[in-house]
Amino acid sequence: MTEAESSRTGIVFLGGPTAVGKGALAIRLAGAFPVELVLCDSVKVYRGLEIGANKPSLELRAKVPIHLVDVCDPAERFSAGRYARLAAEAVAGIHDRGRIPLVVGGTLLFARALLDGLSGAPETDSDIERGLEALETGELAERLRRCDPVSADRIHPHDRQRLVRALAVHLQTGRGLSEWNAETAPGPLGGPVIRFALIRPRGDLYARIDERSGRMFERGLVEEVRGLLESGIPPSAPALESIGYTQAAACLRGDISPERAMEDTATATRRLAKRQLTWIRSDPRFVMLEADPTGEESAYDALARRLGAIS
Repeated sequence: MTEAESSRTGIVFLGGPTAVGKGALAIRLAGAFPVELVLCDSVKVYRGLEIGANKPSLELRAKVPIHLVDVCDPAERFSAGRYARLAAEAVAGIHDRGRIPLVVGGTLLFARALLDGLSGAPETDSDIERGLEALETGELAERLRRCDPVSADRIHPHDRQRLVRALAVHLQTGRGLSEWNAETAPGPLGGPVIRFALIRPRGDLYARIDERSGRMFERGLVEEVRGLLESGIPPSAPALESIGYTQAAACLRGDISPERAMEDTATATRRLAKRQLTWIRSDPRFVMLEADPTGEESAYDALARRLGAIS
């Protein structure tokens, strides 16, 4: 990407595993350069999810332009296709204002949809999805194994959202999602992309994950989930399938203790971080920016040089 091209039509993408410090780094950059942030996060899109989503504060959002926060209700299923469309619209608006889009986050499916394009699989009928959502997770996984074993191998057997999506595609079209995925459509972005990934030593990253998981419960994550349910949000709402919210809901039901909920949240988050790192390391287009346990000054400097050159 030439500097002129990146200024006119391109974006800078900052990925990395959960809890690595992407958000704090992006906020620092937005304070020094003509940058607007576009979040790539499947939990921060939901209204009412604050503690477990680790959203930027309202005060910060009033100072820094941050897009793709609080764009849907917790009971809605927010697809990668919808994310890509909204994010592309946000990117276009940022370019129109003569500013630089900095896309920040680690939701793999959203990032792929925005940066590389989705498969040609259609949006599925909401009635079909509702029928599938009534099934137990184990039955969803077994049904997918029978009709689309390739997709079943790629989707975690506890990932209800992706299981429902894959089954709905098969029911609606008669073709497996794996077939559709082989027919990748062009991405919605017309300009070039510079990909950076913030990483840390594993021990440091896992310590940050453990600390954040504990802090969420100390700040009242269980009470937040209680409030969502009391407001009428159904227990099966897609938003409550997110890491942290699933464990907090189990704690509310009395299935597990608060201590176990924190431990399970940290374990699930570490597994997510591992998947994110595998994706990043398998893509040679990423420029790795390593932060040591004391900070991320070298990562900030590298991104600042790039943004300074195109601003």
